[in-house]
Amino acid sequence: MKKVFYSLLLILLSLSSKAQENPLLQKLSELEGSEKQVNYVLNLDFPELQENEVIIKLKEKLNSDLNSVIDCVIPYKISESLKLTNEEKQELKKRISKIAEKFSESEYYTIFEFSGGYAPIFGINIKNVKNKQIVVVMLGRDCTKDQTELKAEEIYTVFNDRMDELMNK
Repeated sequence: MKKVFYSLLLILLSLSSKAQENPLLQKLSELEGSEKQVNYVLNLDFPELQENEVIIKLKEKLNSDLNSVIDCVIPYKISESLKLTNEEKQELKKRISKIAEKFSESEYYTIFEFSGGYAPIFGINIKNVKNKQIVVVMLGRDCTKDQTELKAEEIYTVFNDRMDELMNK
């Protein structure tokens, strides 16, 4: 009886630890170099996102599918020079929130962090949070922040907040 119990316990533990692995880590391990890994995450594409009238027009205006993190970050951070309206900027925030939902549905638990200063870190790290492996995309930065960098941090924060909310469910 003890052997059966321990066998079942071992099977349950191995299954539970498998469920907590982040499948994105396997894909990232196949890529060499932090730049390729970071770009892979930033460019993960989710073409099945729903669209509304504003997004359809924005996609045409920007000549972008707006289906990846970077597709939303770049226009948001240079929104002033692109002359985006407040409504268009809000739609980009909603869109990146939807992309965070797609990451979560795929169990690609991911957050973005900035490490400015004298020796900024650019690359991929792993954290264990709430029994889940989280891919931490370290975006580096220099010591100074201009308006575009602040805007980029703002939209990455929308992604991070939504991811955190989904991981807490």
